[in-house]
Amino acid sequence: MWQMSAPPFERCVATEWRRPWQVTCLSSPAFFAQRSSAVPRRRRSVDPIEAAIGSRLREIRKSRGITQVELAEQLGVNQSVLSECERGDVRLHGALVVRLAKALKVSADELLGLSRVEEKRPRNGRLLRRLQRIETLPRSKQRVVLEMVDAFLERHDRTACT
Repeated sequence: MWQMSAPPFERCVATEWRRPWQVTCLSSPAFFAQRSSAVPRRRRSVDPIEAAIGSRLREIRKSRGITQVELAEQLGVNQSVLSECERGDVRLHGALVVRLAKALKVSADELLGLSRVEEKRPRNGRLLRRLQRIETLPRSKQRVVLEMVDAFLERHDRTACT
């Protein structure tokens, strides 16, 4: 009777010795879930499609007024990983695409460029023109205007509840 001998041991990512069928594939969802930092694999050359996805990610993030640090904290990754994703240096893993879409409140299709990102614009033209003028102000003055608007809205909410 033929008997299969055990295959040799191989070194895996976790620096433990395991048999080949026990080694977790780097691109598998199981490996991605095991890693605390969820860092995608780095490539040597930038793929134009990945670069386009990265620039779209940056554009959506900036349009939402979110910094890389804030988004990275929401995703549970380092800011440098998010920067590499935006540059197209790394290939996005499926689970990371889902988490990015949820954090940015867009669909995965919009994030990947398969459909257009729907921008929510004010229906009131006068309000839109004023918002555009506010965007041209220096950041310090924008902050002052936003604080005044927030205070007004907070006071309005309190009086509307009573």
